[in-house]
Amino acid sequence: VLAPEVRRVPTGFTHLLHAVDLLLHDDGVVVVAGEAGAADTTALLAAARSPGRLVLVRTPETAARLAELAPWTAALAPIDGRATAYLCHEGRCDLPVTDPDRLLVGS
Repeated sequence: VLAPEVRRVPTGFTHLLHAVDLLLHDDGVVVVAGEAGAADTTALLAAARSPGRLVLVRTPETAARLAELAPWTAALAPIDGRATAYLCHEGRCDLPVTDPDRLLVGS
């Protein structure tokens, strides 16, 4: 149905293709809660990134807006002042991880 439009304006459908890829290869959503630019947050973000995985960043500045868009993220926060990653599927999250190496093992 969309093939003629995709052929005509292929760059206009990149978000659609990304969404289809996420549906076909769902590796969950990782929410990284921490301070923007902090070394521990950056390390978790690097470990979290992989094809097919959506990564959300929850900082003090983005927390309220993220909770509006994805209410299940409202309670996800850093633990003991350390950046924390949560691997989630359909709004349910595994136990939090603060060590980037443990996040890689869980991926």
